[in-house]
Amino acid sequence: MPKFINFLFVALKMESCDEMATRLAAGLMSDLANATQEHIIQHLPNIFPQLQAILTDANFDSEAKLVTIIAVGDLVLAAGPSHFFQYLQATQTSFFSASQLSLSQGTSPEENDLLERLRIALCEAYISILHGLFPENTQLTPNQEQ
Repeated sequence: MPKFINFLFVALKMESCDEMATRLAAGLMSDLANATQEHIIQHLPNIFPQLQAILTDANFDSEAKLVTIIAVGDLVLAAGPSHFFQYLQATQTSFFSASQLSLSQGTSPEENDLLERLRIALCEAYISILHGLFPENTQLTPNQEQ
């Protein structure tokens, strides 16, 4: 698997020269996270910076960013809270910016469609992040002071 992951890192860095490769690589990261679960943890120090670069760099196309948002959520779900907290601040910052953008009004039907897909991708990622941070066996206690 390490050689395959290294190949995906190259594809994730392709920026505007091969947008499809970047989208597919981000999607494959999502699939790997779902398939390998905790085995992906050892690769997080290399994966998360690559995904954050896609989210923050204007050279990557919007479609790649949508797939990357979902991949981040899937990685958090696979990794669990103890392995994700070091990436939480950067993820929150990039997701907050994307959330603000998703609330804007598009100037064309295509842009409105993209903004709607952005909102959906963010919701899917937030759901995965919440499930990753609070696994099923986590007991949440209500505030007793209410």
